[in-house]
Amino acid sequence: MKRNIAFIFFAFLVSVAAMAQTRSASGVAYKSGIYDVFIIEIDTHSVHHLSIIDNPSSLSHSSFVSQNVPSRKISFAMSAPTHEDQCVPTGLYVTEGREVNGINLRDGSTNFYKKPNGALIITNDDATVVESNKISGIKNLVFALQSGPMLVIDKRIHPEFQPKSKNKSIRCGVGVFKKDQKSYLVFAISQNTVKFYEFASFFKDYYGCSNALTLGGGKCSMYASFLERSNPTDGDTFCRYILYK
Repeated sequence: MKRNIAFIFFAFLVSVAAMAQTRSASGVAYKSGIYDVFIIEIDTHSVHHLSIIDNPSSLSHSSFVSQNVPSRKISFAMSAPTHEDQCVPTGLYVTEGREVNGINLRDGSTNFYKKPNGALIITNDDATVVESNKISGIKNLVFALQSGPMLVIDKRIHPEFQPKSKNKSIRCGVGVFKKDQKSYLVFAISQNTVKFYEFASFFKDYYGCSNALTLGGGKCSMYASFLERSNPTDGDTFCRYILYK
């Protein structure tokens, strides 16, 4: 009995420690955009709470959340791009150390191919966002997901994004920034339609991200325990998710 109590208490401490490394906010206003954000302090403890998993049963977003949040004790989930027919990843996809699909450096016409594109990379002791042509230099990938285009590259907005563009969409993304000698991942979804340039500016100027990556546009969704609003895409189906437990 004492052993069970000790284990439960230990599990509780681990859960509290994981949550202490995150911050979240809803309705963050920047220029014409309003955003929901989830921030994770990056260290050897927090990266073990990050994962990228498939949605093999093709559940709608709301069903995926309702079935997985209680059992997995998930505090955050964001839909993960990018896929072709039958949910085949367009680029690099690594889950639990297993490479499902390799790096894609080809040219193409969709947003994924708007160079430079990049990837969210998770190792045993780090998590970061890198350009696709730098992925091969990173060893011991535990989870990885290639997407595109990059929003911010070395503190500069993607050169193809224009302030006067009329292309607006709901957008999801992730960026990496440093503050007080600590590194953080910030995930964000816009509540309203925004331009690529505006979205990139949010990561670069509001959070000071050195690099940031789009994780989908038009059709993307986020769950976080603090969010009280529903998403327009709650009934949509996504092939895979980025999770934080």
